[in-house]
Amino acid sequence: MEKLISQERNLLNALADSLPVVGGVSPAGCTRGTLKSIFSYCNVNIDRAAPEVLDAIENFKQSASTVGLTLTANDLRRIVESMLENWSINQNESGGLQVPLLPPIYKGASFNPETFNRGIRSEWLVILDLFALMRQVVEDQSRELQPIQFAIMDAGLYWVVNLLEERGINLSSKNPDKAAKEFIDIIIGACQEPRFSSEVKTNQTRNAYLRAIAKQFPANYAPPVFGLMDVWTDLDFNYFLSQALQIFCQFDGRRWRVKNPIQYERYMAYSPWVTPLVAAEQALLAKKNNFRANLAPNTEAAWNRILDKMCSKLKLPKYIIWMYVRRLGVNLSYESIPAFSDSAEIISSKLSQLHAVKNQLGELSVRLVAPFMDKEWLESCLGQLNSQNFNQLGKSIFDFTQLIEKKVDESMKDNNEIPALPLSNMGWLMKFPAGIC
Repeated sequence: MEKLISQERNLLNALADSLPVVGGVSPAGCTRGTLKSIFSYCNVNIDRAAPEVLDAIENFKQSASTVGLTLTANDLRRIVESMLENWSINQNESGGLQVPLLPPIYKGASFNPETFNRGIRSEWLVILDLFALMRQVVEDQSRELQPIQFAIMDAGLYWVVNLLEERGINLSSKNPDKAAKEFIDIIIGACQEPRFSSEVKTNQTRNAYLRAIAKQFPANYAPPVFGLMDVWTDLDFNYFLSQALQIFCQFDGRRWRVKNPIQYERYMAYSPWVTPLVAAEQALLAKKNNFRANLAPNTEAAWNRILDKMCSKLKLPKYIIWMYVRRLGVNLSYESIPAFSDSAEIISSKLSQLHAVKNQLGELSVRLVAPFMDKEWLESCLGQLNSQNFNQLGKSIFDFTQLIEKKVDESMKDNNEIPALPLSNMGWLMKFPAGIC
């Protein structure tokens, strides 16, 4: 009995220590007592399930480290509870592939004004971050598991909302359902206005890159790429936006105004109206597509509080926010980093610059591309990096970037419009029961 208690204590201690403090983000729910109560609530034996949960967390962190990211999360309790739900499903299933313990995850890819300012075909290699992480997860995943569920959301059209500014969105209907409909009509209409055509065109190009990279996955593991227009035009979005208006805004007798919006700046200050839009987006995706997790840089931690408040009010599971910092190339400027449209010679030149060498641009580039290439490619590139053979290293990276560039060319030539992906068509995200905890 004492041996069993000691084993459980050691497992809980290991779980409690599994998430580091990263970039000022300190995970909640990391005490042994808290974790023990979750196992008790889910009616799961610690000694049976905890090793698998711990392995899943450590493997995800290791996959992130392999591609140059240091990973943590907002709340360990949510991770453990979600994983125990999937673990319990596996115990009740006989035969066939098992459910991965990692819950469904998505990441938003925002508008990049650098590509707008420098030319829309100047997309940089760092766009690979989630793709590289998840491609590495696929590589590391046991073939006894069903494909992990993850997706990319093209969030570029939030930039149009930013450009509209606060005064550009005037919701005059006191009824929140009607105000939400006004809101949706305004932002969709704005995306069709000539004054925003350049931004929309830039976003269409970035979307083509997202889709081209997604095609580099094995067929059964390819992540869906959906966009904000798919969210905004979903029939259920109006309801969630009306709820967000009531939670984060107030009607002053003439119009709705945002209360205490998230103060966030990335290239420019975000509009207050992005606050209810993001809250509604994530609530909709949690309810309709069973997303339980999101991936974001640690600089976006401020958004966590509105998501928690929205999910709490609507009695939805609160999101797991996996947060990361890049440990490579953090001090490099946008123009220093290879773009997909760069020639092999330009890539080699960028890699060989003194500030690039000091800030590990070569390793950053190799780590982002490596999950899509074979092991021999990685070994060869690491050798070129160690010998500072930047001419050959540039050619090796170009082997991948030119492949993506060609697919983007084909996509843009065939059709500049972003293909719709109705949320109801992502039913693969809903094939598992909701869990038993």
